[in-house]
Amino acid sequence: MKAEGRRRKDERPGAVSITARSESGFTLVELLVSMTITAIVMAGAFMVFSQATRMNQVAAETISVNRDQANAMDLVVRDLLQVGQGLPSSKVVSVPNGTGITINRPGPTAATVSLSDWPAVLPGPGSGPSVDGGPATDVLTLLYVDTMFVTSTGQAPAATVAANGASMTVTAPITLEVGDLVLFDVSGRDAVQVATGVTVDASSLQTVQFAAGDKLNFNQRTATAGTILQIQPVANTAFTANVSRLRMITYYIDANRTPAALIRCLNNQCVGSNPIPGQVVALGVENLQFSFDIVDGDTNPSNIKMTATDLAGGGACGTDPCSTNQIRKANVALSMRSRHRVQQLNDFVHRLLTTQVSLRNLSFVDRYPTT
Repeated sequence: MKAEGRRRKDERPGAVSITARSESGFTLVELLVSMTITAIVMAGAFMVFSQATRMNQVAAETISVNRDQANAMDLVVRDLLQVGQGLPSSKVVSVPNGTGITINRPGPTAATVSLSDWPAVLPGPGSGPSVDGGPATDVLTLLYVDTMFVTSTGQAPAATVAANGASMTVTAPITLEVGDLVLFDVSGRDAVQVATGVTVDASSLQTVQFAAGDKLNFNQRTATAGTILQIQPVANTAFTANVSRLRMITYYIDANRTPAALIRCLNNQCVGSNPIPGQVVALGVENLQFSFDIVDGDTNPSNIKMTATDLAGGGACGTDPCSTNQIRKANVALSMRSRHRVQQLNDFVHRLLTTQVSLRNLSFVDRYPTT
């Protein structure tokens, strides 16, 4: 029997030999096909990942601008809800006035106003800068009394005012600071001064100075009207007056920042050519607009900008002039953008938030005053 025909002893009939192995691998065509499929899968995965990253950026920037916008609007609304609080029943305060007398107003530029009475709401339509070629923005100044500056019984503290009106002494739980506005009341007559110096002795007696030349120009005691000397019961004699701490809040846009910022100024901040910086409320602000609903006893017009024409007559209130004392509701529009450009949009995320605020302290009369 030939050798190749012999059967190994351990082989059984019908068994398949496994000693022979294939030495062949992937062909070039198979390799190219597998590489192509892998490339397609990877490209699809990359596109999905890239799209998800872009969507995540849009979501993150949208959430950020919405949060900043809501926080800024909440602060504006809070101040609007307090406007007029604690002011005289006329909801205005007397300021120095007369021939050649001006008052410095907080805002984006050095501005002066000539007023006999400063209202609880002082609009500044178009008095602010434009942002990126948009419309001129608005400025708004609000007044209200700080209800924390009271005695233990909730009354306005009584102060002794010097005969020349340049200083006072008062004992109160809260210490006044330089730059604070002090509202004086003597038998229903009022005046405002700006604290320029404060000292406190061991008995908590505060001596407050009202030197001339303050940033707001309120300490003009030589004016013919609206000064602290006009409420003096007896000329050139020290007198007693109830005093309150007055809050003056101004909102405007600072377009000199990048991005533009919403600024909140307290009292004499943001005044003059060398201003004290105000508080940055939000960044990325594009527009700030205010309008007002008023009660005139007739047509009660709404969305009044309180421009010079409106106040002079022949504007939004018809032939009769609009009045800031008629304001009962404020309409606020705040436009903002995201701080970073979004790749998917090739632009910033833009958002507009509007609200209406009923100015309750201008709508209702306190029948039970604390003073």
